[in-house]
Amino acid sequence: MTESKVWRWGIMAPGTIARGFAAALRGLKRARFQAVASRSLVRAEAFAAEFGAEKAYGSYEEILADPTVDVVYISTQNPHHAELIRMALEADKHVLCEKPFTLNHTMAAELAELAQSRELFLMEAMWTRFHPVTRTVVEWIEEGKIGEVVHLIADFGFHGSVDLSSRVIDLSSGGGALLDVGVYCVSYASMLFGKQPRAVTSLTDQMPSGVDLTNSLVFDYGEGRQARLSSSVIHRLPNAAVIVGRRGIIEVPNFGHPHGATLRLFGQNQFDLSKVTEQIEHEDLVNGFEYEILEVMNCLDQGLTESPLLPMRETVAILETMDKLRADWGLRYPGE
Repeated sequence: MTESKVWRWGIMAPGTIARGFAAALRGLKRARFQAVASRSLVRAEAFAAEFGAEKAYGSYEEILADPTVDVVYISTQNPHHAELIRMALEADKHVLCEKPFTLNHTMAAELAELAQSRELFLMEAMWTRFHPVTRTVVEWIEEGKIGEVVHLIADFGFHGSVDLSSRVIDLSSGGGALLDVGVYCVSYASMLFGKQPRAVTSLTDQMPSGVDLTNSLVFDYGEGRQARLSSSVIHRLPNAAVIVGRRGIIEVPNFGHPHGATLRLFGQNQFDLSKVTEQIEHEDLVNGFEYEILEVMNCLDQGLTESPLLPMRETVAILETMDKLRADWGLRYPGE
């Protein structure tokens, strides 16, 4: 494919997160918002009118049957991801699906195999991984600026009420802190350490249904390398990452959607840090969603079926780590 190709996008489920995605599509020259689908035609038509989609459909089957749609973005509630990904792949559509990709790693592995067999692109929409600040942080580490990464502290939490009607804490909706926001921390650790932990330990505050409201995780990678991760859907946390290397640290405020990062080296005294050695500040082109969209289109231009920045085998491995945690907690979702 040539770089000038315009990729025609469809959105499946015009919810809150899809609004940001649609706004990003509208801000990219090589992306066309072709169609939107909802179980409510009225809702789809309103969304199309607001964000400039050419077509609106009242069912997912209709958008998948549309030959003018090249790639779909799936942003339904967690339990519906696997079914819709399968439907889209079987309709020969490339797929970008919101995090968590599926409820468990077995579902994800099966879909990855299906995508490969049909030579279709498939990726988890973990927008953090494609953000320019994140890519700069990875470059600093690869260049050895802080030495080998030995420790990570990362947390992601927001202050929400324990509203039993909220999908965030509803068992049947795939709710819980780990799947909703903890996945950002687990994915970040996977990116920095380049593998899954050899051992995990955790503490969690759970509802009677088993859904986790808050969790604290310790991942062990061997040779003293560890990650301490926390997530919550009832407590506002710093939402920051501190990456510790043998020579210095990198601080990333709001690491899930970062606007900057700071690198500091250790001083001669082991308890001292030098002044800022390097710093990056960033303003998004649109709102942050554009970077995962650009990654998909760049991969499609090259004829790739997955992203080298977040290959499906890593998405599957991350989910397997999360499965182990949930097994320890006795948390299992309907449909697993």
